[in-house]
Amino acid sequence: MFGFKSRRQKKLDEIADTIGAALHRQIKKANDVMKESGELDQYLERINGPFTGGYLYSFLTNYFSNYITSRKDVLQQSKDILNEILSGENAELVKVRLNERLQAEDMSWDHGKDISWEHDNEIYEMEFKLGLVSAEEDVRDFISNSRNMPTKLTDFLLNGKLASDSEKTE
Repeated sequence: MFGFKSRRQKKLDEIADTIGAALHRQIKKANDVMKESGELDQYLERINGPFTGGYLYSFLTNYFSNYITSRKDVLQQSKDILNEILSGENAELVKVRLNERLQAEDMSWDHGKDISWEHDNEIYEMEFKLGLVSAEEDVRDFISNSRNMPTKLTDFLLNGKLASDSEKTE
């Protein structure tokens, strides 16, 4: 009523802001580069694809699991972040699938290792699982040192694959 927030809510908002900024930075960079190079169709295909779905799901659940134990809080914060970072991105397919996944009764708290993109194509499954693992690595590096900005989603959105360590240092 008066705009007061509990310490718990302030902490949730702070965590959500950190996650949202890290994800938004990656998506915006890829969108800007692909738009400028005239490859927006490839970007749209990738942003709605299984790698992105796995990455976003895993990034959200892995990061939140370090700070929040309430499934309800994770669900609400994740939905808010997805709506914020994917608005205007023509990413409705991935947003719908992720919201369904987050709502699922059997939402895996082991960060999605047993979930799938629900597609009969093995390549889709491999890309989804690669997204899960890639986000897990990005979150681990980001939490250990906030200067280690996540990059794997940007790499995939730009190239359709992940940059190898040797490509990053060149």
